[in-house]
Amino acid sequence: MEIHNKLDELAELVDSARTMPMSSSAIVNKTEVLAQITRIRDMLPEALAAADTVIAQREELIEEARGKASKIVTEARAEQARLVGDHTVLVEARRERGRTLEQTRLELEAMKAALDDHVDAKLAHLEVVAGRIVETVQEGREQLRRSTPYDQLDSSVAAEGRFEIDQVSDADGDDGDVGSTSEAGDERAE
Repeated sequence: MEIHNKLDELAELVDSARTMPMSSSAIVNKTEVLAQITRIRDMLPEALAAADTVIAQREELIEEARGKASKIVTEARAEQARLVGDHTVLVEARRERGRTLEQTRLELEAMKAALDDHVDAKLAHLEVVAGRIVETVQEGREQLRRSTPYDQLDSSVAAEGRFEIDQVSDADGDDGDVGSTSEAGDERAE
């Protein structure tokens, strides 16, 4: 700044002045020093006004920065609260999902066990029924293979029927007619 240069010139003027013997006093040109001081004084209001403007602008900037910083901090705290809330909701949702999955798993296991028991009971009943059916079929086939009392009765009735017809024919004594009757009876019996 120009005011600093003028102050440096004033300092040089005093520094280059002749000193009095045996003293720290110096002899300076009074007119020159006063003129330099007047020039500095004239510059001061401009410099001070510029400095005041800079200081005022600085204060405004500082206030604006503080306002922005406060707003940013407020928004950050709100965001933090929202994120913490979201995180809390997320954590609770995960817990609830875990509880629901565990409950569903337990219910599925219970349903599977009940279904397995039901199917096992039905299969056991079917096994018993199928066993009875197999036994009945085997018994039926076995009966078909062996002769039954009815078969024996039928063959004995057939044999007795022939015998009686033969006896009746012999008792009549008519060999010609009896033979033809006997053959006819045999044919009928067969």
